[in-house]
Amino acid sequence: MKLAKYITLLKSQKFNANQITSIYNRSHLGVITIQDFIEEESRKELINYVKSLPLEKAPGKEGVVSQQFSALYFGKAEGRNLPIDSPLKQLCEEYENLYKTLQVPASFESNPAVNSIGVHCYQVQSEGISPHRDYAKDINLIAILTLTGKTNFLVCNGRTKLGAKLTELVTGDLTVMRAPRSLKENLLRPFHCIDQISEERYSVIMRQRK
Repeated sequence: MKLAKYITLLKSQKFNANQITSIYNRSHLGVITIQDFIEEESRKELINYVKSLPLEKAPGKEGVVSQQFSALYFGKAEGRNLPIDSPLKQLCEEYENLYKTLQVPASFESNPAVNSIGVHCYQVQSEGISPHRDYAKDINLIAILTLTGKTNFLVCNGRTKLGAKLTELVTGDLTVMRAPRSLKENLLRPFHCIDQISEERYSVIMRQRK
């Protein structure tokens, strides 16, 4: 499935560099959600495509983290190239162009590039994923595009949900999360979790891995 090249997927005018770079302030939670970030017709084609992919069930435990979802990963860092004519590749190209605009205002120490793309699926009433930090090898910025479904996204104080800050993620949302720009920011990675999956949820996670 291939989207015509003149069709745009993302609503790039909503990608506000000043708003996004504020997540690197130490007092900030480190997460911002931009609502209604993808064109509706493009989203429909994209969800049809990702539903055709052979996602695999993730392990129920990764260290102390409990998780219940299926996934498939692409990109140079994952050792699996995106199909050239896929709408998922077009999505990543459009997002990467926006991501690159943050290099100067966000003081990135490395050139922005998307080299890890994950498709995740959470079934209704699944446990989601317990409080955790994303890997230290994920740098600069992590972007999560919700293609379909509704769930709670919590930014936690640690490996507990007590006192967590709640955002409800719905279809079309782009959530951007702070990742370390340098080794000294490793401890600033936000603890977060996903729970209360009230609708089947598909999302695409776009990252830069060192």
